[in-house]
Amino acid sequence: MSIVEKIKEDQLAARKAGDTAKASNLTYILGQLSQKKDTSDEGAIALIRAFVKSSKAEYKDELPDSVAYDIQVLEAYLPQALTDDEIYAFLDAARDGGDKITKAYMGKINLFAKSQGKIVNNANASLILNAYL
Repeated sequence: MSIVEKIKEDQLAARKAGDTAKASNLTYILGQLSQKKDTSDEGAIALIRAFVKSSKAEYKDELPDSVAYDIQVLEAYLPQALTDDEIYAFLDAARDGGDKITKAYMGKINLFAKSQGKIVNNANASLILNAYL
């Protein structure tokens, strides 16, 4: 099931359950996607990331409970990042398999993450990769 389909399903369930805050958040995302004529998972992920980033930037350290809830609801639809342990295991396997680890391996880390349905925190991955160089 795609992310957009999951959002639609969850929006309907939230309406039926009377969770107006969650339903409102999901309706907003679906409306923005419809307005942009981009109902792809990538479009949804980019929109949710932008919303979360702008909300956090606007309130900095003091997020009101309602905004924190909005962020929590929407972040549930974002792909999880590879853990440091997963990156270490990937690089260990590559090194043990005879591959030479170079800076260019960052692309392979990203491909690995994509194959796992995850994303990469590039700052963390870069630090870990530098330890192998």
